Amino acid sequence: MPNAFQYIINNGGIDTEDSYPYLAADSTCSFDPKNVGAKISNWTMVPNDEDQMAAYLVNVGPLSIAVDATMWQFYIGGVLDVGSFCGDSLDHGVLIVGFGSSTDIFFETVNYWLIKNSWGGDWGEAGYIRIYKGDDECGVNMFPCTSIA
Repeated sequence: MPNAFQYIINNGGIDTEDSYPYLAADSTCSFDPKNVGAKISNWTMVPNDEDQMAAYLVNVGPLSIAVDATMWQFYIGGVLDVGSFCGDSLDHGVLIVGFGSSTDIFFETVNYWLIKNSWGGDWGEAGYIRIYKGDDECGVNMFPCTSIA
């Protein structure tokens, strides 16, 4: 994410999602300055403790994170809790936008992160995934950072 943030700073902004949708294909950049939807002035790393990440999220806003998304291709809904089947080989950038809790099939409370993915609204829960919070599931707390507007 720091490389992406630095690109946005150096580039003078980033296109809107409507003007430059995700295509899931290798291609060249086709940035158009007429379609700038956001600019940032800087970025910062965030402490990787999940409680501190939650506090930062509440007080400042969304967090960019890197995750091991190997198991995510099979996600269709619910709180993802795959334990050791999801490692820490960070290969995908996503955005933590919230957190909450729900009840599992054993009527136990399960805490989760709400994460916006870039694979489109047909994936997961309308483009989002709920992933177990509190055990660094899929490496969620290994590389949290955020942009500064």
